[in-house]
Amino acid sequence: MKKLYYLFVIWMLASTAMAQSYTLESPNGKNRLDFQLDAAGTPMYSVSSEGGTAPVIALSKLGFVEKNGVNLSSGFRVDKCFYDHVDSLWAQPWGENKTIHEHYNEMQVLM
Repeated sequence: MKKLYYLFVIWMLASTAMAQSYTLESPNGKNRLDFQLDAAGTPMYSVSSEGGTAPVIALSKLGFVEKNGVNLSSGFRVDKCFYDHVDSLWAQPWGENKTIHEHYNEMQVLM
């Protein structure tokens, strides 16, 4: 029984270490992007609205395979993840609206 317990603990630690997940929300909290790598290193994302309760884009894979066989769809690992927030005004030289309000959050995932 003790061996089974240790195997379960090791499995839990390994599975949490393998799956990496990152979340980004809009400044008002209505929209949400979830990014993750599965155990094989496949990048995946989903988009939801209404605070994460209404799915807009279901969990989808990212990546592609080139004609010459280069596979850019798995085998990734996240090195770093940076978050930034911008809330600023800037003036444009022409257009209907002279002042533009930039208000957004961003996430940069380095792989």
